[in-house]
Amino acid sequence: MDMNKAKMVNDAVISTVDRKAEERGREVGREEEKIEVAVSMLDDNEPIEKIVKYTGLTAEQIEKIRND
Repeated sequence: MDMNKAKMVNDAVISTVDRKAEERGREVGREEEKIEVAVSMLDDNEPIEKIVKYTGLTAEQIEKIRND
């Protein structure tokens, strides 16, 4: 493989890794936001069913947040 092709392959790999890292970062951020909303709703004594509806978290996840 000549140097030009090697650089192109390397650039493509780096681009893919960067894209996946960005996607993962957004995913983590969304999950953290859901947790923050759930905590606020728990603080306001909202029912778990309502928290599930508005956050998309499971009842089990919300119970864990409540107990932590």
